[in-house]
Amino acid sequence: MRMCKYIAILYIYKKQRRCLNHIRKVLKFMKEYNYKDIKEITKSHVLFKDGFDMLFEECINEFSVVHNLTRGGSRCVAKRDCLETPPYFLFYSKERVKVFFDFKGPFKNERILNKFMELQMLLDEYGYTTFDLT
Repeated sequence: MRMCKYIAILYIYKKQRRCLNHIRKVLKFMKEYNYKDIKEITKSHVLFKDGFDMLFEECINEFSVVHNLTRGGSRCVAKRDCLETPPYFLFYSKERVKVFFDFKGPFKNERILNKFMELQMLLDEYGYTTFDLT
């Protein structure tokens, strides 16, 4: 009887360990940027001040793979959450890219909301969609 308990505990432990390793891999491959770190946004990409270039087509393809959609079935490039602190967009590039909005000063909440909406409207203007998590 004790051996069965031991095997069951060992099985659960290994399963949890595999799950934790998967989470670590996902987090390892995620870049985080403050909105202030964006150098330019064009119709095809976002260029950050450190030289990292994120292509929207890559985000669309990765979103389609993650959600088992046919190519061209969606124009979604990111998830967004404006109620999180700080608010963020999580882009579906191969290396997930999180762009968060964190400003200082007396009118920081207004600036955060304005910049968040500015990015959302710019993506919409370029023909891309984002998935709302709120």
